[in-house]
Amino acid sequence: MDNPWLRFGVFFLLNSLFFLLVPSISTPLNPTSCFDYDKFMVMGQGWLNGLIPGKDLFDNKGPVTYFFQMAALATGTGKWGIWILEVLWGTWTCGLLYRIGNVMKCRRAINLAAIMIFFMLSVYYIDGGNRVEEWSLPFLCLPLYYCIASQSPQKIPVNHIFIIGLCFGIIVLIRLNNTAIILGLGIAQAIAMGCLKHFRQLMTQASWFVAGASVVIIPFGLSMHYTMKYSAHIPTISFTWAIGTMNIPYSKIQYALSPSSSLLRLA
Repeated sequence: MDNPWLRFGVFFLLNSLFFLLVPSISTPLNPTSCFDYDKFMVMGQGWLNGLIPGKDLFDNKGPVTYFFQMAALATGTGKWGIWILEVLWGTWTCGLLYRIGNVMKCRRAINLAAIMIFFMLSVYYIDGGNRVEEWSLPFLCLPLYYCIASQSPQKIPVNHIFIIGLCFGIIVLIRLNNTAIILGLGIAQAIAMGCLKHFRQLMTQASWFVAGASVVIIPFGLSMHYTMKYSAHIPTISFTWAIGTMNIPYSKIQYALSPSSSLLRLA
């Protein structure tokens, strides 16, 4: 698929069918909804109607997650708006995965097989659909593509470093845990540059990375601080911690409520 428009069309069609038929909750074919889907939709609809996340509404994910919901719901098409955004995100992700395969000089058949495996794995981690994992995917694949395409740590252009920082900032405000891949790439980059004794270039790259992340994090951070400052219900520090990660206590709650753990305690 050397023609980019043909490639876009194929990936768009695959994602259209996938997000229509596979997710059990976000698909427009299912008129009902529940779990995270409902929470995200309420946050997005509330924001669209003038309510402020963190002040008038609260959930334990980042504000960018709810911004995506608001953008999708602004189309006035309900669940179809979420589906359209999911299809576009999935198409973008497939395109990046195909490009990663190309720079690694993989055969076309291997590239396409990898994308089909991606769809198979997506059945598990996307689950009911409209999940923070799928919203994070393009912002994880793009830094990975830039790092692989450069073929050398000191050859990554500063504009790519800036975009990698931007992706990091976006994922921080989707869900902090999902930044692990970018952090891993950053640590590897720092070690490689240190071994090559390119410390000045490393500091330059770090500065551009921080600048990119700041473009996203600082405006959202200032906005949250201002809105929550006058909220009597949710302290700023609590909300800031919550949007980063509530996985540790959240997992403990899930474990405590699971049937297996109850049986173990009874035993």
